Amino acid sequence: MTPFEEIETLKVWVEQRILGQKILVERMLIALLADGHLLVEGAPGLLLWLRPYRQRRSHLAALRKACDSGDPTGAKNALLKWAASFQGDSVPATLLALAGRLTDIKARSALLELDAVLYGQGTRVWNAEHARRRILKGLHPLQKNAAGKNRDVVPELNP
Repeated sequence: MTPFEEIETLKVWVEQRILGQKILVERMLIALLADGHLLVEGAPGLLLWLRPYRQRRSHLAALRKACDSGDPTGAKNALLKWAASFQGDSVPATLLALAGRLTDIKARSALLELDAVLYGQGTRVWNAEHARRRILKGLHPLQKNAAGKNRDVVPELNP
């Protein structure tokens, strides 16, 4: 591996841990490589914000795993835990309540199909891979807060 590739690998690794601060990471690496000093200023409590972000990521990973193994109950549990990780006035307690909050029609129908597989009369076949794609695509709008800002992106400290 060339030195440039090693630096890029380190940069990617650091950017996965310091979210939304690409300029800061770049300047930190420059200071490190130039054997210089760097004064880091920023908003306090950034790590407190990361905990819910990591929880949501782990719940979405659990959703992917449940869909890959064809486990509708695991998918339901992961979706409801993901929805509960958002702080707000009311947390959806059922798939139907979560589906009601989605604007994406395909994701909503995938949640309704999952609900029907779990609680419906008779046997229904659940196409887990198809549902996974539709659900993950449709969950993005739920991650926006009332101001319309994405909660999964830390704003730049010095825009």
